[in-house]
Formats: sequence, structure tokens, C-alpha cells
Amino acid sequence: MAKYPNSKRAGWVSPLMLDQNIFDDRIKECGGDEGFLYFFTAQVMEGVAPRAFCEWYSIPVGLLGAWILEEPERLARYEGALKWVADDYVHEAKGIASTPQMGEIRKIRSDGSEEVTHEDMLGHRKLQVDTNLKIAQVWDRKRFGTEKVSHGAPMSIHIDAGLIGAASELLARIRGPVELDVTPDA
Repeated sequence: MAKYPNSKRAGWVSPLMLDQNIFDDRIKECGGDEGFLYFFTAQVMEGVAPRAFCEWYSIPVGLLGAWILEEPERLARYEGALKWVADDYVHEAKGIASTPQMGEIRKIRSDGSEEVTHEDMLGHRKLQVDTNLKIAQVWDRKRFGTEKVSHGAPMSIHIDAGLIGAASELLARIRGPVELDVTPDA
């Protein structure tokens, strides 16, 4: 039985301690810290989420996270694995965007008959591409970040100041004073 000399519950085995023992056993099974880290990052690069990895090997995700964050080199290796996956997601997004995906659209007419059309599932493909690119932006900000880039000539919009003033007065009557910012986005 584990002892905690500075604890009020000295002599008790906590569930976290049992989980830590299981975690330590998993590390030993992989040949130590380096082997476990190699195995974990390889799984991440195959697309396995840390939570799924932990569930599969019966270890708490919090312990894995604490272990990763404990050493800067471990964190760097984990971040490197995420960058690898981000790169893969960008290549996958290109393939999805350039490959039509045919599907059926079914509509029920007012007379109860069914109309079936076959067309490219553009909306589905766009969602897949956008999701892949968004994940890549989060996992590798340096290469795929959300930095805004402006293309082309500057654009100006002319707005009737009287309309803005009238809208501002109306909003002030409804909700109280309101400031409208009409500066263009950079």
C-alpha cells in the first residue's frame, strides 16, 4: 500500500495513484519514456486522438497530458506530430477539392412522387475541405495560420451619412446611445 507521509490520508491508495501505476506499466511495456513517446506520436501521426489512445490503453488522458507537458522535448515531439497531421490534412483537402463526389438528391413532389437527381456533393466536399484546413491552421499556425492577406486594389464604399445618423438615432431611442464604427477592415 502506498504511503503519503505529508498527507492527511497517509496509508490510503488513491485512484490516481493506481492510474499512475498503470501508466508507468505502459511506459515500461514500450521500453521506457523514449519508446512510449515514439509509440504515442506515431499513433497521433496515424490520426489517433490522444483521448482514443488513452481509452485503448486504459490510461487517463490527464496523466498523459501531464506527462507530455512535463518535459519540453516531449511537448515539442507531440507538436511535431500534430504538424505532420496538419500537413496531411492540407494534402487531403486538395484531393477532396479536386475530386467530384457524386450523390443523390431526393425531393418529394406535392403529388407524393419522388424526384431523384444525381449531382456533385459540393456542399459536403466544401465542409470537409474547410474542416481539414481549419484543423491545419490550429495545429500548425506558422504555415497554415489565419493571417489575413489582402489582394487587389483598395476598395471604397460610399455611404449616405444621413442614413447612418438616422439609424444611430433610432438605435439610441431603442437601446440607448450606440457608436457605429465604419472604418474599413484591414
